[in-house]
Parts: sequence; C-alpha cells; structure tokens
Amino acid sequence: MSIPRETWIELQKAETLLVHAGRSRFPALARRLSDDFPVEGHDRVYLSRLFSGFDPTHITADAYCVRYPFSTVSAVKEVLDRLCGTDLLEPTGDGYAMTSTGMELARRWLENVDAMLSGLVGNAFRAPDAEALVRFDLRIVKALGKRSDVFPTPIFEFRAHGVQPVYDPPQLWHHWQLVWSMVACDEDAQEHVRKARGMDPLVWFFLRQLWFVTERPWRARLAGSRLHAIANRYAPVEETTCRDTWERLVRLELVKGSYESPALTERGLATHDEDEQEVDRLFLSRWPTLADVELSELTELTTRLNQHLERLLQENETA
Repeated sequence: MSIPRETWIELQKAETLLVHAGRSRFPALARRLSDDFPVEGHDRVYLSRLFSGFDPTHITADAYCVRYPFSTVSAVKEVLDRLCGTDLLEPTGDGYAMTSTGMELARRWLENVDAMLSGLVGNAFRAPDAEALVRFDLRIVKALGKRSDVFPTPIFEFRAHGVQPVYDPPQLWHHWQLVWSMVACDEDAQEHVRKARGMDPLVWFFLRQLWFVTERPWRARLAGSRLHAIANRYAPVEETTCRDTWERLVRLELVKGSYESPALTERGLATHDEDEQEVDRLFLSRWPTLADVELSELTELTTRLNQHLERLLQENETA
C-alpha cells in the first residue's frame, strides 16, 4: 500500500528526539562529541558533515555545493584548505581526503554517539523493539537506492559512501544513522522540487527553516539564532547574502517580522507547505511496499519510541 506521509514524519521525529534525549540525559557524552574535535566553531560541524555525508577518500568543494547549493565552491574550498592544516584532511590530485587521524576521529565520534544513544533503551522500548525498527530502516534505505526513475539522487549516493557503522546486530542508535541516509534522499527530492520551481537555494532554505517552526517544531533550529547562524551550520555563507535573501522574501510577501525575529506569512506558509507535500510525495514513492500489518507494526514502533523519548525529555526537564 502507499506510505502515509505521517509514517515518514514520525520516523524522522524519532531520530531527532533520540539525539535530543541523548544530549539531555547524558550531557558529558554530548560534550565529548564536539570537544574531541581539534577544530573550533562551525568547522566542527563541517568536519562531521564531510566524513558522514561524503566519500572520505574523495571530497570536493563541488560535491559539497551539490548538497548545500546556497554556498559557493570558493567558500567551501577555504574551509577544506583550512582543515588541511589540522592533520585531519589532506589535498589530493583532484580534491581532498581524510587522513588516518581524521578517520580515527570519525570512528571515535561514532563510538561516542553509540555510548550516548544506546543508554536510551528502556522498559518502554527494549532492544528487540530497536532491532525491529532498524530492520525496517535498512529495508527502506535499500529501496531508496533502487528507484532511479523518480528523481536523481547524488546526495543520497554521496551519503552511501560516507563513514557509517556496521548495522549487524541492529541497535537503537543505528536508527539515527539510517534516517540520515533517508534525509539525504529527501534532500535530493527537495532539490528536484526547488529546481522545478526555479527557486534560489537560500530562499528555499530559509522558507524551510521557518516552515519547521510551525509544522515540525521538533526540527526547528531558529530559537535564539539568526538565519545566518543556521545556514552556517550547514555550509559557509556571507551574512550580507542572508540579509539580501531576507529582503527578497519580504518583497515577495512570504515572510514577516524582522531578520532577527522572522516568521512566515500565511502566504509563505501555504506556498511552502505545498512544496513540502510534493517533496514528501516524491520521496515516499521510492519507499518499499509495506503490507498493512507491516505498516501497522512500523507505526506502532515509531509512536511508542517517540512517546518513550518524550517522557525521558520531560523527566530530565523536571529533574
């Protein structure tokens, strides 16, 4: 049967809540995730995106801009050149590659995530439940790579060559990694729709971030942050470019408020919601066919996991 949009929403929500609950419940382990990186600021995030979202033996600025097209090849190359001075990255004839030190850091990073998220297994969501969920994840990711006729998937293919754990035996924290692979394919669908709309990459990015605030608040990153700061967590971009994009959105009557406190207008919300529905339609068309009983099981697992993680977050807030 066709996959309901809500199934994907709940599946991805479980990945996001896993990270939130892990950081909240095990703050020392959460700090270790970034403190182990011998770089500062946004370079820490860029580094994790490089080894998890791209082939660590062949990294290029052009490929990075395929995934984050609101940046520029020259700006990304500056980042890559800067990371070459840390013994984590090295230039090759036609790009860059992670050094042995960089690869060891990537493996240690995964081990730290394992330690943080594996501690979230409990009576409400046990190890057998996690294994059942991850087996669904593996099946979905495998299917996503088979339907080449729907839309091109360069971002998904980049991710397939990134550093990932061994998924045998399946564990709860693997859900986080496998949803990252699903998100990569979802980003391919976004790019397909964005290009079909003839929309500027940064315009799309800002509309999506603002759309999250009302439609998927668990994914919203805008609280206390400016649009420029959010964009720079993904790829380098100048603040003047962000401000110019904001002004363009204002002229189109898609946003309201201010650059420092932005929101979508009713028109902006309706416009982007239509785009997101098309993205989800395309993305879900690549999923495997699930029998009614399988879809019910997947829905039950994700619903119960999200309820479990929300309880953990509430407990940590009141502790």
